Amino acid sequence: MQQQAWSGPLPPPAVLGQFDSVVDNGAERIFRSWESETAHRQSMAQRELTLYWLTIFSAKYSHSHSHSCSFC
Repeated sequence: MQQQAWSGPLPPPAVLGQFDSVVDNGAERIFRSWESETAHRQSMAQRELTLYWLTIFSAKYSHSHSHSCSFC
């Protein structure tokens, strides 16, 4: 039995190709999963950044446009 380890999101190409002998289209499935997870992380980071700026803008806008209307 042999054990291998690597650092990074994907195994080296030679090792990645060996997954095809274990599972049909194993290398492609691993790569597509990595692509999907990367897209999800980027989307979440963009949402977080958008919410941050909306919060900053909202706070500045509410302070600069405050009024004394008691029912608003």
